[in-house]
Amino acid sequence: MSALRRGPQLYSDALTKARLLSEQFSSVFTKDTPETAEIRLQGPQYPPLEKLVVTEVKVCKLLKNLNPGKASGPDEIPTRLLKTLADEVLPVVTNLIRQSLSTGQLPKAWKEVWITPVFKDGARCDPANYHPISLTSVVCKLTEHVLSTHIREHLDRFGILTPANHGFRSKHSCESQLLLTTHDLLKHRDQGHSIDVRILDFCKAFDMVPHKCLINKLRIYRVCQKFLPL
Repeated sequence: MSALRRGPQLYSDALTKARLLSEQFSSVFTKDTPETAEIRLQGPQYPPLEKLVVTEVKVCKLLKNLNPGKASGPDEIPTRLLKTLADEVLPVVTNLIRQSLSTGQLPKAWKEVWITPVFKDGARCDPANYHPISLTSVVCKLTEHVLSTHIREHLDRFGILTPANHGFRSKHSCESQLLLTTHDLLKHRDQGHSIDVRILDFCKAFDMVPHKCLINKLRIYRVCQKFLPL
């Protein structure tokens, strides 16, 4: 009986925690203002993004490389099921990805997300010490991967990204950046040069990017309009 009586209280506590975390997660995002929304960035003219061709061979490789231990999204289609039945579901998944990318629209179910708070460090009672992990549809993630790979190939083909950018790039990582920095420091030390180091720590950098500015930058890089939000 005590467990039954505690039920409503536990439910109330869970709702309170969810509300506090939701307020914290939504508060850190930078909202576009009229000033940032109207910024028109200037830059060199690049060739347009090539047509994206989604083949069953590419999609099959993605399906078979899925980690079966990864959690599913709100559509509750297990990752293990997609991996195990990759050959059987391949035509359907490929057509879904093709239709989404060709129309520039996402199915309603792909826009739903489960937010999981993950503790970082500090006091566990402070909502600011958690960051959100979004669990979306696995097929939606495959679609994102296809489009992301296509855009990165465009950026690499025309040398749009600076060589100093080591994040989210093939054959680049925190380790490659650390090795390059260490090499430069030691080289200048051996040559007897003085070294000044400036370190910038961008707190919640990804949350602070105004979306309108980012979209305008993608337009300069000639990313197809149908791949950009309105």
